[in-house]
Amino acid sequence: MKTILQFDNTNPLTDIASLVQLHQNSTNETDGIFPSNGDYEFYQKYVLNKTIDYYLTNASLKDELNMCFGSKNIQKICKLWLFIHDLLKQLPGSKKPVTLYRGQYLATQEIQEIRNNTGGFMQYFKFFSMSTSNILAICRREEDYLHLHPESVLFQLKINDSYTNTRFGLVTQTNEEKTFLFAPGSIFRIESVEKLSDHTWCCKLCLSNADENKLTSTFQHYEKEIGTALTFLSLGIYLSEIGQVDEAITYFQTLLSVSKDPDITSAILNNLAIISTCKDDPAVARSQLEQALKLQTSDTHTTSTVTLLSPKKTLDMMLAQPIPSTLPIINYYNLACIHRDLERFDEALKECEKALKSTKTEINSTHTALVYGAMGSVYYAREDHGNALKYFRMALDVALIHLPSTDPLIYQYLNNIRILSNNIKSTLS
Repeated sequence: MKTILQFDNTNPLTDIASLVQLHQNSTNETDGIFPSNGDYEFYQKYVLNKTIDYYLTNASLKDELNMCFGSKNIQKICKLWLFIHDLLKQLPGSKKPVTLYRGQYLATQEIQEIRNNTGGFMQYFKFFSMSTSNILAICRREEDYLHLHPESVLFQLKINDSYTNTRFGLVTQTNEEKTFLFAPGSIFRIESVEKLSDHTWCCKLCLSNADENKLTSTFQHYEKEIGTALTFLSLGIYLSEIGQVDEAITYFQTLLSVSKDPDITSAILNNLAIISTCKDDPAVARSQLEQALKLQTSDTHTTSTVTLLSPKKTLDMMLAQPIPSTLPIINYYNLACIHRDLERFDEALKECEKALKSTKTEINSTHTALVYGAMGSVYYAREDHGNALKYFRMALDVALIHLPSTDPLIYQYLNNIRILSNNIKSTLS
């Protein structure tokens, strides 16, 4: 949701013409989302500030939208990217504390899982509504009847603060109730689960700034671990890191099919190469990186951090691995990593030399440290420990100047220098 909510005019999924092309490229013309006469009619049926009305009055769209989130259907989410973005923008949250209710049928096992997580968090993966009336919320629970032996659950949500990051908004209002629509990804703390009578339960949830701050801090830590900010270009990297590799590939291939910007296409290919490397397919990764370099027209499109993605260990050595970026120096660095994995050591070193020549910044930069680390990794892989030690020391010298002492790259280089020094001393003795 965070990625879709961002608006980036370089993202082809925010362009109606690209969405039309995406639908035309699809092999399934009757997927239930768009009418057979094309996407233009779909997007012309609603005005931007009336997106919620279109959502509420189009039952098939509502079902398809929730189905694609529930099944994590990346292609369908991409087709509806612009609509979802507009819908999220109309769910600004509440300006005052409020208590809401939702009636739902759940299986006994599902209720037990919620009870076991009391004090923890609960996440909704679809759009869902809540009411200010507990009676009407209970009356609507039949809509969620999916189980042979269901338990009736009344969810009570207390929003304790006037400002929240959770996306929700008032969608209908009558004399009896107000109804609010919540976005997928909404997370609440489970305060308690109580059994009111046979097959009837009450689950109390809460939403507060304190809880949201904890979740934000956790996500920021995760972003640092991944090594790149979450954007439409890096979303596939995040999917890959949480084990959804096929979804990551599908997402990037979908972007690739409608991208017209050479720099964006280069970035997509670069990120696909990272996933190919993680799948131990260096030949495909090499081809993707070479295509990315041919398309590269700018060295300022995006910047990247230098945190590595899951550094590969070889006998406790931590070797250089591809990272997300569209900078030429990093593209060459990534190619060097791929050539090293293919045991094409001379070609790997040539890519490192190209990387050092391509940078327009001063020689002592964090990117230069990465390249020196890549050279050390190549020499280590070809069992030239003397030169490997030399370049890991050069990488450490640069990293110590430009990075904080807690940066994982510094630990990586220190670790490799320690191991190589011991190996060389052992050989000499």
